[in-house]
Amino acid sequence: MNLNNLSLNNIPLSKRNMIIVIIVAVILILLIFILAIFLRRGTSNEPITIAPGNQTSHAFPTIAPYDPFPNGGRYRQSIYSIAYPQGSQNTANVFIGGSTYIIEPPASAGYPNEPVLDVEAYTSAQNLAQKQALYIASGATKDTLTVNNMSLPELKVTYAMRTINSKPIHTPTQLRLAYLVKPNALYVFRMYYSSSVSVQADEDLFLQFIKSFSLN
Repeated sequence: MNLNNLSLNNIPLSKRNMIIVIIVAVILILLIFILAIFLRRGTSNEPITIAPGNQTSHAFPTIAPYDPFPNGGRYRQSIYSIAYPQGSQNTANVFIGGSTYIIEPPASAGYPNEPVLDVEAYTSAQNLAQKQALYIASGATKDTLTVNNMSLPELKVTYAMRTINSKPIHTPTQLRLAYLVKPNALYVFRMYYSSSVSVQADEDLFLQFIKSFSLN
């Protein structure tokens, strides 16, 4: 028999049909197997992990408002809201391009170093390096403050005096500044308190203050 002359045309019709059916069945099985693999990947229940390097300060967690101060209140405006301790003296000011909200907790709230907190909300993109430059020139050191799993740029500096109700008071003063940078906005969190060294209770107050901040 000449093998070179063998072809499907030389195979009987019934056998030829059987071979064609087998080939089609094998192709269908392969397609079903491949499709099953892709579907399994698409419905995986494994958690998605984001590497720390992908985290950025250009997004603030949209979590439910956090109110850390017992019997305190919450200042609300169209852009954001923030909590304050009970009995605080609060002042809201508007300037061209933004606003400021100042909070003065009472000494009876358990913060004896006369802390004053405020948040500045800018409604347009700002030059962060420019805003930090004056403080750095006066001796501020750069640090990082972790809030709600985010890292915010922070400045720390000690001054020889401070101002309370427009009156200069010659006492060592701690200043803390933290920045939340958004593509078209900037939020500056600030705290002063009287002390020549860092006081943990006041540092915790600053952290609670920022944690209570919520964008609308």
